[in-house]
Amino acid sequence: MLYCANRITKLATHPEQLAAKHGLALIAGTAVMVVGLIFLAVAGRARERDLRTGNGVRSGFTVGLVICIFSGIFSSMLNFSFVFGDELRLRAFESGASNAMAANPIWALTVSGGFVANFVYCVYLLNKNRTWAVFREGNPASYCALGISTGLLWFGGIVFYGMGAASLGSLGNIVGWPIFMTIDIIAALFWGAMSGEWRGASRRALVYNWVGVGLLLLAIAVISVGNAG
Repeated sequence: MLYCANRITKLATHPEQLAAKHGLALIAGTAVMVVGLIFLAVAGRARERDLRTGNGVRSGFTVGLVICIFSGIFSSMLNFSFVFGDELRLRAFESGASNAMAANPIWALTVSGGFVANFVYCVYLLNKNRTWAVFREGNPASYCALGISTGLLWFGGIVFYGMGAASLGSLGNIVGWPIFMTIDIIAALFWGAMSGEWRGASRRALVYNWVGVGLLLLAIAVISVGNAG
């Protein structure tokens, strides 16, 4: 999904640079990234089988994989808003915003639209399942604190991505996105391992997992070196 999204973006905005060194590096890096994701998918499938064999729990891997594929396709729309909303960033910069903060008007519009969709769907599920009462269980104040901190951390990452992409030049919003998403995946795998998510998995699953992580790191190196050149 990342590969397709970046090829589409590059074709639409900088088609003449596809054959240049950094363009070829982007294509090669995203191809390596796709191979790494395949290894991770195989590792996840093997882990699910191992855990299901051990405790008889039914696996929802196939459904989860389909959701992940569609999530990957549609999550790239966030970067499309950054790429094709660049005029808004330039106007903010001309109006006195710093180069690091000039992308915030784009994010304000984009994440507001995402908020509306998520809010409506969450309210729908709470009404359908009649689960509003869960907010009164335990410590409701801690739920609010965790929700706010999660939002701040997520949006903080997006802000730093915008700052980093702006500093990478004309291709920053194209090169930066696969690197940002790759680091996101690696961080999720790391914390999953720390929380015991891979406990009980076979050696085969672990090998595929770490090979996938290694390929993602290689993809970052290929894209970074190509862009630097």
